[in-house]
Amino acid sequence: MNHQGKKRLYGALLALLLVALLLTALLWLPRAKKAQELPAASAVPRPTVTPLPQTANYPREMRYNEATAALRDEIVRRFVSDGVEGMADIRETLADYQRLDRGMAELWAHIMDDWAALNTDLHLYYDELPDGLPTDDRLCLVVLGYALESDGGMAEELVNRCSVALAAAEKYPNAYVLVTGGPTAFMSENTEAGCMAAWLIAHGVAEERLLIEDRALTTAQNALYGAKLLRRFPQVDCLAVITSDYHVAVGSLVFEAEALAEEYESGEKPFTVVANAACACPDKAGTQGISVQSAFLRSLMNPAARYQ
Repeated sequence: MNHQGKKRLYGALLALLLVALLLTALLWLPRAKKAQELPAASAVPRPTVTPLPQTANYPREMRYNEATAALRDEIVRRFVSDGVEGMADIRETLADYQRLDRGMAELWAHIMDDWAALNTDLHLYYDELPDGLPTDDRLCLVVLGYALESDGGMAEELVNRCSVALAAAEKYPNAYVLVTGGPTAFMSENTEAGCMAAWLIAHGVAEERLLIEDRALTTAQNALYGAKLLRRFPQVDCLAVITSDYHVAVGSLVFEAEALAEEYESGEKPFTVVANAACACPDKAGTQGISVQSAFLRSLMNPAARYQ
């Protein structure tokens, strides 16, 4: 390349460099100006932070600590492993518990007494409720749901539970009827409670008697959500649990434990489980023993679930 060619090449490169510098300046100047308009970091107002309520304002159940949680777990584990025969050791653990939290120890003492009784002295009433229950609207029949068929239809076992509930509703015509169970069908939005309510209405139960809890997916949630619904009906103080025979113990346990927990939290026990009525399921006998019961009880008493 001769001398003139080199001069032209250098000139072209210099021109490109100048163009690049000009474009950079055009892009940078607006940003620099905007940055100058922003307040200094110290001048930016901080968002207002609302303090959380003091611990004393939470329900007492929220103030569990690791020590009391470990004791509760030990109580449940001992009952699962030793059953009623382990109640003496459990009472010793409850004595340790009482030194940490007297109220919580008393709550669990009542729960354990009820749990033991349900596994030793439970009498099942097949197909109908016993005589002698309240004849006014203090009584509520609690009908526990059962998983729906994939298309949203009612399984035979759920129909059988409804048949027992119908007989109970006819025997105690002033009682409320709480149906509880959520969406468990794979290919349908139907809920257990909705299906049970429709079945009972079709068989003559007045719609105004029905209380529909249609979120629960477990027996523990039946008790938790069902009890919340019952708060709207403070006259109700007696419950009769209606379900399959193998399921009566766990159903009664979680509803009674929920009532005791609410008594601990508020000072007033809202209701008591006073009776049961069951449909027979001989092929499932023994399928929901103490180990299964403990899982539902732990779930119910878990603070994360209770106060979500």
